[in-house]
Amino acid sequence: MTFAYPGSKESVNALNDVSISIPAGQLVVVVGANGSGKSTIVKILSRLYDPSSGEIHVDGQPIQQYHLSDLRQATATLTQDHLIYPLSLSENIGLGHPDLASDVDLVVRASKLGGAYDCISKLADGFGTKLDTPSEAYGINLSSDSADPLQKELEKLQKVVDISGGERQRIVA
Repeated sequence: MTFAYPGSKESVNALNDVSISIPAGQLVVVVGANGSGKSTIVKILSRLYDPSSGEIHVDGQPIQQYHLSDLRQATATLTQDHLIYPLSLSENIGLGHPDLASDVDLVVRASKLGGAYDCISKLADGFGTKLDTPSEAYGINLSSDSADPLQKELEKLQKVVDISGGERQRIVA
């Protein structure tokens, strides 16, 4: 297949005459130099784009014959651009299968399979933890005494919970 990004001013294709064969059920890791087309290949395999020329076949059938929802439910991609939504970690993991997102046992199992269980278990709020919360806390005319109950509440609100990039990848996985 060959691919050029739509509307690109570049005269060079992002991919030229690429041919890949992936056996069913295989884990594939795409590595290469910057700008070599790794992300583009993943986007094409995920049907975010179609090739400019050539075809992609899944089980011998052109990929366009599959419903996008079926294709995307049967595959998983983990990129360096991972996003965790301002929801609980449980809800973020549940987004992987929205119909079963409230199934706690399934979410815990998925966290174990993705390698995130140990990291999540160490957090004070566990699966209820929210990362990157878009809220801010302000205190005006509060006592500077750290034992003051209002000062303690403000401190709790101001604490930001964060995890490493690798831990984020495990949660997304």
